[in-house]
Amino acid sequence: MAAVTTPYEKKIVKGLLDDKAIAKRHQITALSKAPAGGLSLEDSWSEVVPSPPGLLAPKSYKKTYTLTALDETVATIKMTAGESGPSAEGDTQAAGNMGMFAKMFDNEDDYTGTLKIDLATGEVLASNETLISTYTAQEMPANGDAEKGPDVLTMQLTNRVQLEKLN
Repeated sequence: MAAVTTPYEKKIVKGLLDDKAIAKRHQITALSKAPAGGLSLEDSWSEVVPSPPGLLAPKSYKKTYTLTALDETVATIKMTAGESGPSAEGDTQAAGNMGMFAKMFDNEDDYTGTLKIDLATGEVLASNETLISTYTAQEMPANGDAEKGPDVLTMQLTNRVQLEKLN
C-alpha cells in the first residue's frame, strides 16, 4: 500500500478511518425516533437530518419511516425523505455552496431506504439508504439553433449507505 502523501489523500483517509466517521456510518437513528410503547403496521415517525457531504447545495431532509411489513421473525421499515424547511439539529454545513450558480440549476432528489429488524433479538439485519440528487441547467446559446434546443448540463450525486449483518 502506498503512503498517504498529499493533503487531499489525508482528508480522504481521515473521512474513512476516523473513529467518529466510522461510528457515524454505522449509526441507525431511525429506531431512536420511533414512538415509545410499540408499533403497529403502517405506523410512521420522522426525523430531520443534514444532507450527506458532497451535495452541491447542502440542505436538511425529513426522513419518514413507516412499518410496512411484519412476519414472525422480521419487521420491515421503509424510509422516504424530502427536503425539510427547518434545519437538522447540529447541522454545521454552510448553505449556498454553489454561490452564484445556485439559481442556474433545477434540483430533484430521490431519497429512499429500507430497514429489516430481527424481532426476536432486536438486531438490525439489513439497512440501506440511497440519495440520488440530480442538478440540471439549461441555456439557449446566444447564436443557437432554436430547432436544436438549449444546451443542457446534468450533474448527479449518488450517496448510498448499505449495512448487512453477516453470519
